[in-house]
Amino acid sequence: MHESTCPGWYQPLPPGICTCKVPREPELKMNDNRNGSPEFYKLTKQMEELHHRKSGDYAANDNPYGNYHFAGTLAALFKHSPKDMGFIGRIGEKIYRLANLESSGKNPTNEPIEDTELDICVITLLWMSDRRERRLGNTNENNRGIEDRSGPEQSCGRLSLDQ
Repeated sequence: MHESTCPGWYQPLPPGICTCKVPREPELKMNDNRNGSPEFYKLTKQMEELHHRKSGDYAANDNPYGNYHFAGTLAALFKHSPKDMGFIGRIGEKIYRLANLESSGKNPTNEPIEDTELDICVITLLWMSDRRERRLGNTNENNRGIEDRSGPEQSCGRLSLDQ
């Protein structure tokens, strides 16, 4: 399990301090001939490392986008209600992660399976709470007056997608 202080995460530590088992790529050596911001390249390297650690848990190499495709397919069942689609998409990603890990026999590298099981429960409970509040008309200030509409003109709180 990674902590925010693991090497290659956000704050590199001296060798030997991190006890995680994820292999590390050699540190990126900045080429003085590279154009652009060195901070940009540092951030892209961090993103690459994060993707490497997490992607194996969420999808297989032969279908690296499978979790998103699965989540999208599930979310489409609720195309009549964009508010529900967000919850369903997140639940779908977690279900796909669980199935990917268990069917492949892989050990999770980022978070334990129990966390994924709990995530599914928490997201489902949040979804239930949201649906019940919408049915009862008990919405918070940010959701008042928003209709469930599909299409690019849909607005979300004070943010409008047609601006």
